Amino acid sequence: MIMPYKIRKTSADEWLELNVLSAPTPINALDSSKSGRDNNTGKMFRDKVADKVTLSVSIGETTNEESAAISAIVLSPTFEVRMPNPHTGLVEIKTMYCTAIPWEVKEMTSDETWINKEVQMEWVEI
Repeated sequence: MIMPYKIRKTSADEWLELNVLSAPTPINALDSSKSGRDNNTGKMFRDKVADKVTLSVSIGETTNEESAAISAIVLSPTFEVRMPNPHTGLVEIKTMYCTAIPWEVKEMTSDETWINKEVQMEWVEI
């Protein structure tokens, strides 16, 4: 199943539509340094600061031109993702950064043209 994800550099006008095969959407709860255990009572307490999304995005095969366009966006300091959020039931725009892109060439037809294998990358909400 292909999902309707789009990306763009932060503050850019144009979106790039992606061939996203899967993107589990876990929410990571961030706690403040005040969270922990009360020394007097032994009870645990939590001071939650925020919820952040981390995506493990799988993108299908791409040409060298498509991978270059994706890299130009996700290797910038931040980028925006237009994505369905199963936690809210809405399509949302999140500001994220990418930790790595392990592109791997599948087939090279010439020095100017090739196909990359499916790739999985981690995107983290800012």
